[in-house]
Amino acid sequence: MPKINNSPIAYILWSTLAGAISFFIGGVIVFIISLRMDIVILDTIIAGAIGGLLLGVFLRMQQKIGTMTIAGVVAVPVGFWVSFFSGYVFSEIPFIADTRVPDVLAFILMGALVGGLFGAITYGRKSVWLFAAVGGILSIPLGFFVDALNSGRLDNFLNVLGVPHLGSLPFIVFFGIGIGLSIGLYEMLKQIRAKG
Repeated sequence: MPKINNSPIAYILWSTLAGAISFFIGGVIVFIISLRMDIVILDTIIAGAIGGLLLGVFLRMQQKIGTMTIAGVVAVPVGFWVSFFSGYVFSEIPFIADTRVPDVLAFILMGALVGGLFGAITYGRKSVWLFAAVGGILSIPLGFFVDALNSGRLDNFLNVLGVPHLGSLPFIVFFGIGIGLSIGLYEMLKQIRAKG
């Protein structure tokens, strides 16, 4: 069980950072593998599994490590791939087709799906709205970052690093941030309800 008695804010910050680190590690491992072989569909599954596993370990949630690993395996690929298909559908709507609205909607849906599924599998249906809302909101800055990547504005920076592209890494890291923040908020709210 997480220790949030002393400082709920510190726990929220730690869970957010733990989410970012966990999913970053998973994303980097997948990124390195993808440079050597094509694992297009497996990349999100592997990154989700590693991210969920490490997040459970970092947050010392021993009884939920297996559940969080399964949640990562399900939530990350489903949210990632459903949003890409929905982005295509949104781009076919005539009055928004030539705008950025389809991309924004797809990113929000992606974050909400990943968060909602992860929360549902890990904590049950009562957590879905919080996890989905946090994931959806955090997907908005992800959209701006991906737009900067796609427009070439970060090409010089990536070339200095010697990296041709980032693949799914930005998505995976943002998923981890959203999931970690959601866990911190959910645990804090659960503790407040228990005291009240």
